[in-house]
Amino acid sequence: MNNYPLILIDTGILVAFYDRKDKYHQQVVSFFSTCTSQLITTIACITEVMWLLAPHFLIFDNGVRHLQFFYLYYTEILSTRTPI
Repeated sequence: MNNYPLILIDTGILVAFYDRKDKYHQQVVSFFSTCTSQLITTIACITEVMWLLAPHFLIFDNGVRHLQFFYLYYTEILSTRTPI
């Protein structure tokens, strides 16, 4: 696997990670366990993941705790950037 310093992840990979019934769940779990890159996402992606996982409350509750980390990290990155 190539080593990229930063990888932007989208909705699909996060939903697959939190939903054990997703057909890509095991592949995503394996990817996260071996990935050494810094992973980032967007607020829009987090919103979409929360919307898709909401019907599955237990998955949603667990996912929200983890997605808070992504949100806090993302806002920290934005606050340290110089505006264009």
